[in-house]
Amino acid sequence: MSRLQKFIDDCVYAYSPERGEKRAKARYRKEFTDKVAEVARLKLDRKRREYASGGGFQSAENSTDAHSWMTSDLSPDSDLEQDRPTMIKRADSAYKNYELATAHVEGRVIRVVGCGFTVQPELDHEELGVTEEAVDELNRTLRKAWDRLTERIGRNGEWLYEIQQQMQRYWERRGEFFLLFGDEDDPLAPVSCKVECVHPDRVSTPPGKAGDPFVRMGIQLDKNGKGIGCFVQDSHPGDSMDIKQTWTYYEFTAPNGLPRMLHHFDRRDSRQHRGYPRMQVGTKQLKNTEEYVEAETERNYVGACMAAFVHTEMPEDQAMMATGAVEDSSGKRIRDIQPSMIHYMGQADSVTLSNPTGAPASFKDFIEVADRKFAAACGTPYEMLTGDWSGLAYNAARIIWNMDEAAVDVLQMGHFKAVQAMYQHFVTRMVVTGQFAIDAAEYRSQPWIYWACRVIPPARASIDPAREDRNDLVNVAGRVIPHSLVVERKNGEPYDNVLRRIARDEKTLAKYGLQIQVAGMGDDGSEGPTQPGDTNQKSSDANTERQTVGA
Repeated sequence: MSRLQKFIDDCVYAYSPERGEKRAKARYRKEFTDKVAEVARLKLDRKRREYASGGGFQSAENSTDAHSWMTSDLSPDSDLEQDRPTMIKRADSAYKNYELATAHVEGRVIRVVGCGFTVQPELDHEELGVTEEAVDELNRTLRKAWDRLTERIGRNGEWLYEIQQQMQRYWERRGEFFLLFGDEDDPLAPVSCKVECVHPDRVSTPPGKAGDPFVRMGIQLDKNGKGIGCFVQDSHPGDSMDIKQTWTYYEFTAPNGLPRMLHHFDRRDSRQHRGYPRMQVGTKQLKNTEEYVEAETERNYVGACMAAFVHTEMPEDQAMMATGAVEDSSGKRIRDIQPSMIHYMGQADSVTLSNPTGAPASFKDFIEVADRKFAAACGTPYEMLTGDWSGLAYNAARIIWNMDEAAVDVLQMGHFKAVQAMYQHFVTRMVVTGQFAIDAAEYRSQPWIYWACRVIPPARASIDPAREDRNDLVNVAGRVIPHSLVVERKNGEPYDNVLRRIARDEKTLAKYGLQIQVAGMGDDGSEGPTQPGDTNQKSSDANTERQTVGA
């Protein structure tokens, strides 16, 4: 209302209060009608927006139930700068406090790393221009020195498998790992090469670089947006004793071309320079399950307690005195009902017992659905995560097993990259120290020839070892896969080492006149049973198909 309208209303009210009241009421009715019309117009506009997205896509509609979609127009790095600290805290809390999260991380560590990776040198005599015997001797020299180094390769004396397990844990909990290469004198190691798995939380932007657009979350970028180094805080940012507000800069590549700091993470977006844990997607399911289980546990506590309610014909005051009821300051009667105790019963009293219901029939289904969602978010099959294989036939279990092995194969690629970088540093130091009998100038001109090696992952487990081993031998006989692949997959060691050990065992057995007896598997005319109750291999195969895993 304008000043002129207010002045006129005041004049009319001063001349005739009755007419002034009517004028004010009419003005209020007009304002109310205008507001109602405006609300109706806004509702109509909202309906039009809800059911008519700009591009005609249902996923782009703006209905009420779609308002909770979380979207962002920020760049990958800006997104992570906003939300990465919270995602990491929740994923780390899930690992520390929830059984399934711990099972996921530790299960991945066992299946991906296990007892650790190893290396088999594979120098080629044709590329080096020497005899096969000379190359075999060079390979044996590298192999023996590498085995000695892996027992002390950590900066704090860790074995190689311990470093690799730590790397995998950081990958699951932080979505990345940093591996620092350096040198340290060690009289028991063949070379001075040492590695350290740097805690990802130590990699951060120093205060002096806070406004630098070429430093994102501790990663130094070049003008093309490529990461070329990182800033590592000299102590953990959450350490309450060793407090250091200083940072050390490490380039990703040393001047000789070898890795100085290896940063491995899953590049989900272009121009993304830090990783984040995949497990964070399923942390909400863990919280939902926890709250539901706590509520159900509390309800079961109450349900386990018997409470009785006594209805009596005694006068009210006498009933209160007999049952120990009192009145508070507001006049309300208070009586404690304790489980399994009835303090008073008269001849005309009636008693009603509480009978809480049991757990709802949907409790188990709800927990299983939530657990399956968390397993899907982590990328681990539900059966592998919980150990529940009930009701699955062998073929179904084999499919699930293959899916998990495919994920393990992908995750092991990061360890292949790390082990190859370690091996390159190892060979370089062997050449520099003169323990590897080659010309240093020739090595500098073509170092990749001397880096030739085969990274061997840890031994793989299986569902039905007898069947799968037999199938592997069939594939070897059919020239589908090499025999060395089967041997290394079963042992997690180089093929030559395994055969050498087998030859030594055969000589020892022959020395004492012993022989290994192998039970008939059905392919040599024998019909030895391989399953309880089987009489031959044919019935064994049929019986295995009918069996369910875990039965």
